[in-house]
Amino acid sequence: MQKSNREPVLQNEDDIQTVMKFAEGNREALKILMDIMSGPNGFLNLLELDDMNIRGAQLCTAFFVYNGGHMELFKKCIIDKDPKMIDCVNIVTAKTYSQEIPHKAVLHGASAEKGYPVLDENEIKSLSSKKEPLNPSLKEFVEEF
Repeated sequence: MQKSNREPVLQNEDDIQTVMKFAEGNREALKILMDIMSGPNGFLNLLELDDMNIRGAQLCTAFFVYNGGHMELFKKCIIDKDPKMIDCVNIVTAKTYSQEIPHKAVLHGASAEKGYPVLDENEIKSLSSKKEPLNPSLKEFVEEF
């Protein structure tokens, strides 16, 4: 697999920086990300999306085309790393771009390709129990976007 040239998500970033990287300038993706981040396990869902190399327009494909716009179903597919969702994202992306797919979605490993440290079970449990509310400045930022 080719190394991703997408910007890595950094631990010391605030919510705005992280969400903007994932949205890749796509307004619909930004709305989806806001919904993901406002619920429990929001950050864990973002880590899973990043590990599958799904951002921007791919996020919209996964949410609207594969999951019919149902957020809870989408979150389940993210956590389960649904292989059919990955296939759907790649097929739609391939039809959108006549050349090579710029960012192929994968079941897992995109984070490792970007040089991220691999999380152990305790770190994953810690992230999944994080129930901090969405950064209030992020909501204001999105309303201005």
